[in-house]
Amino acid sequence: METTLLGHDMSSVIKDLKKMLVKQGFIVQMMPTSNPTIVAYRKATWFKKQRQFVLEIISVDKNNTRVEITAIINNKKSIHAEGIIEESLATSICNFFKNAITPSYGFR
Repeated sequence: METTLLGHDMSSVIKDLKKMLVKQGFIVQMMPTSNPTIVAYRKATWFKKQRQFVLEIISVDKNNTRVEITAIINNKKSIHAEGIIEESLATSICNFFKNAITPSYGFR
């Protein structure tokens, strides 16, 4: 799991994350959980395997939101690949949200 801290309120993060994921070719669904959760799914193509992301959105305070990213690849040898893809999505989210915060305690 990879974590990203953003300097935006939760409602704008949810709306913009959905837009970003759809633009990248994912099918996006909201899951009714205690913390808003986005499930993004992309089918396999000729060169890429099927991917699924689970993004749990947690409000830290009024203007800060944490996104916890979990990648799922249907392959027994995918644990290392999942970590790389989680990190790649976290970087994409930080680049998408210009006000990304990098705190000193290790979260991206």
